[in-house]
Amino acid sequence: MGESQANVPQPKKVMGIVAIVLGAITCNVVALGLGIAGVVLLGQIAAKKAAGDEAGAASSLKTGNILSLIGFILGLIGIVFFIISLITGGLASIGVFNELMSM
Repeated sequence: MGESQANVPQPKKVMGIVAIVLGAITCNVVALGLGIAGVVLLGQIAAKKAAGDEAGAASSLKTGNILSLIGFILGLIGIVFFIISLITGGLASIGVFNELMSM
């Protein structure tokens, strides 16, 4: 509990989880995959700390945060493209969309 655990910050898995959700909503496979990889890497930090691998824990933290951030950004881009396609009528060729809009 001492000084060795203070060197590696605690992981924040929220961004990775949001990337997973955004990737699933927008059918963005890349964002979904990066979000999952980020959460998995962030989940390995406690085990690496317990094994005494501080460098590995720091590496997992950095890589997990980067992957989660990239997945989050790609998920946001997917949402923006979806909104633009709704506004411009890009989904008008889909029959289900026309039925929903006519209700």
